[in-house]
This record gives sequence, C-alpha cells and structure tokens, in this order.
Amino acid sequence: MKNRAKPQLALKSGFHWRDVTQLAISGNHSRTLFPDFFRARLGGKPVSHTITDNTWLQTDFIKRIQQRRAAIIQARGLSSAKSAAQRVVDTVRSIIEPTPAEEWHSIALCADGRYGIEKGFISSFPTRSDGKKLEIVQDLVLKEFSKAKIESSVDELKEERAMVSHLISSNPEN
Repeated sequence: MKNRAKPQLALKSGFHWRDVTQLAISGNHSRTLFPDFFRARLGGKPVSHTITDNTWLQTDFIKRIQQRRAAIIQARGLSSAKSAAQRVVDTVRSIIEPTPAEEWHSIALCADGRYGIEKGFISSFPTRSDGKKLEIVQDLVLKEFSKAKIESSVDELKEERAMVSHLISSNPEN
C-alpha cells in the first residue's frame, strides 16, 4: 500500500516518491485501510508543511489509496496481481534488510493490543527490522482522526470475524 500512497503524496507535492518517509498504512487490507499521512514526511519535513490542503489529505488521498486496486482492475481490465507480487517482494525486503534510521514499513502482523487493535487480529502496523527481528514501532501518538480511521478498520475486522465465527473451532485440538 505504501507503493500506492508514496507516489500520490509525491505527485501532489512535487517531491520524488523516495523523499516520502515515515508513512504508515494501518488497519485491514480493504476499503477501510488508513494511510497515516499525519506522521509521513516529505524531504524530512511533515507532509502538512508541503501539502496544506487538509481536505485533500483527509478525503481524496485516502480514497485513492483505498480504491487503488479497483482502479487498476477497471483501467486494465485485469487483476493487479503484478502489484501484489511487488508488494510481497517489498515486504520480504523490509523484513530481511535493516530499516533505515527514522523510517518504518507497514506490514500486516498479529496485533499485540497496541494502537487500539485487539490482540490477535491481523492488521497492518508501522514496523522496523534490524534484519533479523521484526517489531511494531512503539508508542507512536495517534491523532484523533487517525484513531477514528483505525477504529473503523478494526470494526470491519470484527464484522469479518463474526461472519466466519461458526467456521472457527474453539477446540484447539482441531
């Protein structure tokens, strides 16, 4: 998803996509995922210093990232499988290579209760790696807007769990 979000911020700002750092994608991989632009930086400065159109950031930008897969399918008439394959490569790279200082990646992991996400849910988090061990970035303070977006994604995860709960065995031996 960062591959979707970084270019959008770069296009809007005039920066190169490589100049976009500290961008976390939170939540479920769905229509409720949240690209947390509040924490993202362009050329080392907060996004809000360069992109002052908060309405665009809070609406159009988020929708573009959430709906990018559907847009690719509509434009090409084909699945975005190549994008998914690239995301797998990028994810493996972000796990086995040390994360640069002051940067993080977004990877779906089993929640440990942080950031308002119920323990055990699989969700995307800001993560760092030392090349051997992956960890969720600790103690990031979230804005109320971000908390609400993440909560919406968690609510969706709860709905999905409820839909399949009859398929999940409560017996650990099964």
